[in-house]
Amino acid sequence: MMQNIKLIRYLIFFSCTFFLTIAVSAETVTGCRIGNDPFLYTGYQGVKPYPVSQYYIPTFATYTTPTKDFLQAWYNDYSSCPRFVGNPSYGAQCAVPGITVVANGSVQNLGNTITYTITYNCPIDNWLPVGLIMISFVAVHFIRKS
Repeated sequence: MMQNIKLIRYLIFFSCTFFLTIAVSAETVTGCRIGNDPFLYTGYQGVKPYPVSQYYIPTFATYTTPTKDFLQAWYNDYSSCPRFVGNPSYGAQCAVPGITVVANGSVQNLGNTITYTITYNCPIDNWLPVGLIMISFVAVHFIRKS
């Protein structure tokens, strides 16, 4: 009997922690976006030089690792989880190797550093199958004990 009470306590603790963590967690994603390109390049590689001439060597934050459909998928389906919070914030110009090039005495195809805040404030309905599976495991445990 004591083991059953311990099992129930652990299950309640895990369930509450799991659902509260999902309900209140958020993160920021920073990357480089070039024009209307649907990719957000999120792999930060540090600040790198782009030499235009012997005397002019500008440096830009450089990103790699494109994430396709990062923006469009979440904006298209508002009921999806995770979702964006507020407007993105824009920062300094950035570069993506292979896209950003030096030509005609200037650095071309620069993007903007952009930061999105994403929340995981998911509707509880999305987690109903997880709850049912957990309840099923507890029910099987009690049926075996009796």
